[in-house]
Amino acid sequence: MKRGILGKIFGPNFYNHPFLKKFSNPTYKNKFIHIDAWSITHLILFYIIGLLFPNRWTLVILGTLLFEVVEEFSSTKIRFLKELRVDTISDIWINLLGYWLAHKFPII
Repeated sequence: MKRGILGKIFGPNFYNHPFLKKFSNPTYKNKFIHIDAWSITHLILFYIIGLLFPNRWTLVILGTLLFEVVEEFSSTKIRFLKELRVDTISDIWINLLGYWLAHKFPII
């Protein structure tokens, strides 16, 4: 059985870990958007980026698109990152929402 690099590092049961499965299961899903625990991490990360780098919309949009392309490519190589097209689109919107929220509701 091919385990992949994370399976070699963390052991053969890494991909079947309940936390990883629960983290990746969508809590809200329709044909246009999937929201799961990873979505919350995207939102928080881009909120922080928005606080640290305000008014850099072009850079954030390009960075988001580049990261999603890399993530989609990686999802074919890393078994637990099964990324559907709807996940990619959701991630982009959630990233931009997090960045926008940092401008509207800064905590600093």
